[in-house]
Amino acid sequence: GVQPESGVRRAREFTASLMEMCITRGGRNNRNPVEIVKTLGRQCPSSPRSHAPTLATMGKGKGQKVMDFDLATAMTKKENRKLTKMECMVNYHLARVPFWNGKESVAMANAEKTREMIASLKTKVKNRWEEQNGIY
Repeated sequence: GVQPESGVRRAREFTASLMEMCITRGGRNNRNPVEIVKTLGRQCPSSPRSHAPTLATMGKGKGQKVMDFDLATAMTKKENRKLTKMECMVNYHLARVPFWNGKESVAMANAEKTREMIASLKTKVKNRWEEQNGIY
């Protein structure tokens, strides 16, 4: 193991070099002491930052990047306009459904047809995204 005296000596040297850098470089470069500590942390062998694993490399599946599907970014402007219009049309048709016998009404059928069109548009966008990114 490491002798306690040598660890204390290293810490004192580190603090002395930090103070020296703050005094000598602070006026010229206007560097903030936190930046100086970060640079010294990379240089100092006794610093826990130099050999400790980071959170970015720890844990299950951190080495693999899985692409996530995002509907808003995968759609074109035209598809986005169509989708927003169809979503509004669903509400339009649902507002015209009568109270009695509403499930068999023409307005409900139109709303269901519009919902099916929305679902087909979303699947079309997802299939195109999968083809572009090599996911089958």
